[in-house]
Amino acid sequence: AFFPMDLGNWPRDRCLHVLEVTAACMAFVVERQRGAIVELLSHMATALPQVVSLEQLALPSAPAQAPTTNAEETGHAAWQRLGPRDLCYAIFTSGSTGRPKCVLC
Repeated sequence: AFFPMDLGNWPRDRCLHVLEVTAACMAFVVERQRGAIVELLSHMATALPQVVSLEQLALPSAPAQAPTTNAEETGHAAWQRLGPRDLCYAIFTSGSTGRPKCVLC
């Protein structure tokens, strides 16, 4: 699932807590924040996520025609297994108890 994290405004302990609770395997960042996330990750006690720069991603062009839902035609059979109960987004509350709470969507 995707979750946003504000490196510029969140305290370091909150960022570390979110990364550890989610067991994030990847961190997508803009290149100017790469140093900040690498420094933050150096304080993690759990497995480190892979850092991926958004500027270095090779995104495909938009399709010329509407995508098909036929898994054999698209070659993306995994997408066909996704359903309404699959997690896609997580957001963390302000953490009035001292620890941010997570809402899963």
